[in-house]
Amino acid sequence: MIKGGKIFIDTSYLTLTDFYSGTTKIPPGNYIVLSVRDEGDGMDEELIKNIFDPFFTTKKNNKSTGLGLSTVLNTTKNLDSYIVVNSKPDAGSTFKLFFPSIERGLVTSSNSYNYSDIVNGDETILIIEDEDGVRGLIREVLDMKGYKTLVAHHGTVAKKICEKYTGKIDMIIADVILPQINGIDVVESIMDRQPNTKILYISGYLDDPRVQEEVINAGLFFLPKPFSNYELVKKVREILDIK
Repeated sequence: MIKGGKIFIDTSYLTLTDFYSGTTKIPPGNYIVLSVRDEGDGMDEELIKNIFDPFFTTKKNNKSTGLGLSTVLNTTKNLDSYIVVNSKPDAGSTFKLFFPSIERGLVTSSNSYNYSDIVNGDETILIIEDEDGVRGLIREVLDMKGYKTLVAHHGTVAKKICEKYTGKIDMIIADVILPQINGIDVVESIMDRQPNTKILYISGYLDDPRVQEEVINAGLFFLPKPFSNYELVKKVREILDIK
């Protein structure tokens, strides 16, 4: 919000006895609703139609990849959940996420997992991820496990790193959907310099043809977003230990 204002975040428990009417059809049931409301400029109907499209952005000078809301939508779908947007020009925007309520007891600590249980490593890992928050989290988690990390926010930077780096890169963690060159093409372009490097692809776009056909159906190592710290370090260690 360039002009300032407030952001309101709240949660509620909602029982729908009939289909939710509006732009998003939500079946009857019990839901946990996460609501995020701002006092920003708001959006008209035409803009709302495009906000979830990959790489669509209203920001100029490459200040945004346009993948933020697209990632939110795909993550929500992967959780069998729904997202509803209400906004008008000069009236702010409200995003409501409907998560199906699971009527069961809490998971006890004996069934939980901790990424500290996974063996540490000292290998070098190149992370290619355009979302700052995701890239930073992956790097932080791997750094804490002893790995040496190199980071790139898109394919061009990743290729330059590989051209200048004289050591061995043991693994590349690459997002499949990137704004300039997709992760698959980036990896293929740098494998000549690092032929024995292990590859782990990540993505929240499970319905994308490239993810389905070129990664999942091809049997390549893949980790769907969102993933936990434990899932990340466990997968990394498993792949690196393959002889």
